[in-house]
Amino acid sequence: MRFRVSKTATISIASLFAVALLLVIFGKRHLGYQALSEDSGFKAIEIEAYSEGINSILYDQSGEISYTLRADSQVHYKDGNTTVERPLIRLFQDEVPRWNIVANQGEVIASITNSSLELEKKNLKLSGNVELLGL
Repeated sequence: MRFRVSKTATISIASLFAVALLLVIFGKRHLGYQALSEDSGFKAIEIEAYSEGINSILYDQSGEISYTLRADSQVHYKDGNTTVERPLIRLFQDEVPRWNIVANQGEVIASITNSSLELEKKNLKLSGNVELLGL
């Protein structure tokens, strides 16, 4: 038993097969994914926690409000770094708000300390429409 397949159908099937093969071969690279080998020098950053609509109040050692932080979202990574989207930081002095700091994005970068007795030092990096407003 013989089947007749038209030239159009044959070309369509061959084209579909070629496109599928190209997607398999180049798809990961085209979509922005890179295979990481152990010796590539790149490390995968693992997310430890994710939250949306955060509203945090942080206190100093005497129990007074030091600052508040509001943000649309926050991602905390296992390396100790944290990123926040649309942060609003309100700094307090003598329990009175003194400064508002707003930005499109923020990154809290953990620093390595010399001693376990030292408090962990962190750097704050803000970007995108950063404003510092005295109250």
